[in-house]
This record gives sequence, C-alpha cells and structure tokens, in this order.
Amino acid sequence: MSGVQLHELPGAAQAAWTALRDRLVEILGDDLVAMWAHGGTTSAADPARGGDLDTYVIVARAPDEPTARLIEQAHDGIASEHGIEWDAWY
Repeated sequence: MSGVQLHELPGAAQAAWTALRDRLVEILGDDLVAMWAHGGTTSAADPARGGDLDTYVIVARAPDEPTARLIEQAHDGIASEHGIEWDAWY
C-alpha cells in the first residue's frame, strides 16, 4: 500500500489538514509526534469537496483538560472554516 503526500491531496482536504497540523503544533509543541490522514478523501476524485476527514494524531502524552479543550476548539473552527467534518483519534 502506498501513501499520498500532503501536496497531492484535494484542495479542501489539504487546506484543512494543513490548518490542523499547524494549530496542533501551536497547541502541543513537541508533544505532537505524528499525524496521519486516510480514507476516501485522500483521492483526487473531487478536489473541491472536503468531506469527512479521517485523522490519527499521535501525541507523546495524554493532553490535560485545558489542552484537550484547545484541540476541540481547533477541530471545530477548522471544520467550520473549511466545510469538513473530522473523524479524529488521538
């Protein structure tokens, strides 16, 4: 199975995942270990459609309550801005 690079993703998905990555770097710093995007949205069939973005995020430690709230706010704001929905696991 081969992967797809971020720059190869459809525009709406690329923008949303890039925004999430950047926001998580701000929130988590070095505790952000990795992020994977997967599912049908990684195909270029409909580049304008954001859809339902399946996301795995690996963190060095479980976030405390204030950090978890910031992450939730980031998901909500990015979803609203880009017209997508998240399925995210941390």
